[in-house]
Amino acid sequence: MSPSLPTSPSCRILTVASNWENARFVVNLVTASDASVDKSLVIPWTISNKYYTADVHFFLEIVSGNDSGPSRLLSIQEDEKVPAIIFVFTQEESYRPLFLAHLEKLTANDAEVCIAVRLPSSKTAVPSPSSGHEDDDSIDEFFADHGFEYVLAEKTPFDAHDGVLGIPRVRDALHSIMWPTLIRREGNTSGTARGSSRLPVTLTGDAVGGESLSLTLDDLTEDIAHSLFTSPEGAMDDRDLQALESWLDADADEAWRPTDTSVIVTPSTDAKNPGNTPSIPSGFEDDFTNFVSAPPNPVPSCDGPSASGPSSKSSVFSSNLVAIADKEADADWDPEKWLPTQAEIASASARIFRPLGSFDLAQVLSTLQAMKEEISGIADEDERRKAAARAALGLVAGLGLDVNDNEDDTSELGEELRVD
Repeated sequence: MSPSLPTSPSCRILTVASNWENARFVVNLVTASDASVDKSLVIPWTISNKYYTADVHFFLEIVSGNDSGPSRLLSIQEDEKVPAIIFVFTQEESYRPLFLAHLEKLTANDAEVCIAVRLPSSKTAVPSPSSGHEDDDSIDEFFADHGFEYVLAEKTPFDAHDGVLGIPRVRDALHSIMWPTLIRREGNTSGTARGSSRLPVTLTGDAVGGESLSLTLDDLTEDIAHSLFTSPEGAMDDRDLQALESWLDADADEAWRPTDTSVIVTPSTDAKNPGNTPSIPSGFEDDFTNFVSAPPNPVPSCDGPSASGPSSKSSVFSSNLVAIADKEADADWDPEKWLPTQAEIASASARIFRPLGSFDLAQVLSTLQAMKEEISGIADEDERRKAAARAALGLVAGLGLDVNDNEDDTSELGEELRVD
């Protein structure tokens, strides 16, 4: 008799360790559970987030340092493969012989998620003479060579440069799998358009399998804005939202070009010299090299009267940010401190849009929800802005948005992002 779906290999997180205690300890960390030890090898778990639930289970496989004798590691039959594998070891354990002894059986699963988790210590681990002197880079390189991601269980949840770390990274990876038991929550599917607000979106082939589709603004912008710009106290930072809106409204090509701020076009100078209004290119060009490498120039004070009109939309991104900073009387707020590099944007985009066969809105929003939780937990305001900017621009880059193709849609997006 075939197993029910939640207990089948397709819903299995294979957890491999040299002893049961270490395997169960990692399961408890991932599931945020302190369940009493019952020596069970199968531990059910319901993945639950804002967008979906999925019934899955951990299967604990206790192995030794040799490959002899029977093993419960799954066969290579197509219907027996598992989507996720977690290899558990401790910092003093001789992990390489243990891992290599079972590598062939592990990799035969072609799992979507393969993670090696290192625990700080264990009384039951077999000591390794050299493991105490091995640095993390060497361990990371070893597992990367075999298709596994290396995670330190004791790492803090978020690092400004490395992104999600520790057990939250494991949890995030497991949430990204399209489990066959996945059930979307009511009200979080794209469905049909609500009202008439729709934004044509061209999806990049690398990110979502070459497909194109239109997404409703109601489905995306409110969740995205809340996910990226909520402070630890739960309040929205109007300055961050205004900065993002200004970037969307500004000339996209000029936004990433090094700017001599001594000749920034403002409403007052534009009225005196109408011939100096810069031309607006037809689309967004994702070459950020000059902008990232160019040093900022001093910004003179502008005491002229404010005005509204087309010239304000032609202001570059940097001038918009400076104007916002002046308005908020925050002289220490330097936008170049938190604007991401091209590599950071690409990394964020790759995390949001995983290499799936087709675009899945629930997966994208689930990842954004996880990023929102990480960002809201960052105490340092500058680091929180950096993380939010990486996520926002990673989303824009992954969707292939061209903000200049349709001014009405761009303005509409800007209005949608004004979340109180």
